[in-house]
Amino acid sequence: MKKFLLSALMLIVVGGAVGWAVFARRAVPVSTNGKPTIVVSMFHIAEWTRAVAGDEVVIVTATPPGIEPHEFTPSPREMAGYLDADLVIGSGGGVDPWAEKLALERKNSGQPSLILANNLTLVDNDPHYWLDPVMAQTAVDEITSSLSALMPDKAAAFAANAVKEKAALADLDSTYKATLDTCPRKDIVVAHDAFGYLARRYGLVAHSVLGLSPEDEPSAQELAAIVRDVPTWGVKVIFFETLASPRVAQTLADELHVQTGVLNPIEGLAPDQLTGGVTYDSLMADNLRTLYDALCQK
Repeated sequence: MKKFLLSALMLIVVGGAVGWAVFARRAVPVSTNGKPTIVVSMFHIAEWTRAVAGDEVVIVTATPPGIEPHEFTPSPREMAGYLDADLVIGSGGGVDPWAEKLALERKNSGQPSLILANNLTLVDNDPHYWLDPVMAQTAVDEITSSLSALMPDKAAAFAANAVKEKAALADLDSTYKATLDTCPRKDIVVAHDAFGYLARRYGLVAHSVLGLSPEDEPSAQELAAIVRDVPTWGVKVIFFETLASPRVAQTLADELHVQTGVLNPIEGLAPDQLTGGVTYDSLMADNLRTLYDALCQK
């Protein structure tokens, strides 16, 4: 039975990677009402940039809704348009290699860019630092510095906004600690290895089926280890995520007679979330409730 399960999982992973590569392109905005245009690669950067800059800038999020950022590259026309932006902010660490390439091209022509991971201490080449609210505060500082250099007359206002945003992130960190410290279980099983920073910050152990990128393929040995060890960890939920197929997690859960749940890596929004008032803070709060239910409830 386990041999059949491993074969089925390998087919699911390979098939899913093909499906994730299909996506639609976005047009490059042509009107900014005279405000500086800030091109950001991902949702979390847009959130923090908006928190610091308010309505003083126009923010263009390059990765479209519903698209896994690991799989996304802007079209040549979009890249050419982004060369003319007032500032480009990428996440870095390999999650958005096109943004790192764009930043280098802009540097060579004297245009400002910021790659956040270059100013953070990454662990094991893992780019998912934004799931750690403490590291997020450093990212906010870097964004504030770049915006202030671009608009020196607004620097004081940006600094004041950054203080508020960092306070909110500090509150989020405190809430996570207070909540998860009470949980008797500490192991979580996730499809995509995106939760290492969050797990380390709050004393959890994250076991992933896939690698740091959702298109990574697990070996048969890695899948066998998950199947063997899940019962010993007391795991009751196998987590999948919003922008990737749930089939691997569901197949594992069915075999192991546990539930599935959604743990959001906050790499972007699904299309149906665009008008729902969804924010980085609300998604982190959703993740905390999900973790509490999985780790603290009987």
